[in-house]
Amino acid sequence: MLKNFISLNNVSKTQMIFRSYTSHVSKHRLIRNPDNEKQVIPPRENKLLQIKLTTPLQYPIQPITSEVLYGPKSSELTHPDIPFIVNRTKNDKLPIYTDIFRGHSVIYTILKGYQGDTNVLVKELGCIFGNSNVSKRDSSIRIKGNHGKTVLTWLRGLGF
Repeated sequence: MLKNFISLNNVSKTQMIFRSYTSHVSKHRLIRNPDNEKQVIPPRENKLLQIKLTTPLQYPIQPITSEVLYGPKSSELTHPDIPFIVNRTKNDKLPIYTDIFRGHSVIYTILKGYQGDTNVLVKELGCIFGNSNVSKRDSSIRIKGNHGKTVLTWLRGLGF
């Protein structure tokens, strides 16, 4: 037993680390894998996303899954009579941005690239976030708070 202890001391620390950890990096850290087997990353769960409303929407959305949330544009709108349109950017993404002020103490979610009746758009967003949290600017709509995923879910549920 003493011989085994001495032989382990002769092995360098880097060799010991290499033996006990794999080279696979996940979320910027090494994952312990004593058997040196190849790690399999499980697929993401396909969750059904829902929005909590303060008041009912004039144009209700269809249920949307997390798989569809970041995908390409839908082929058609769920309500063809919607009086506004949200255009996509050059990279084929929805124009939802975040502004951070005063050292992360004030955060706004900004929606740009819309056309049509902005009053209906602001009213619909007010039904989701409350009327006091939504304000219309020159060419954008500001929502107080970090609500990018909620706005994205709402727009994808409408078919944009």
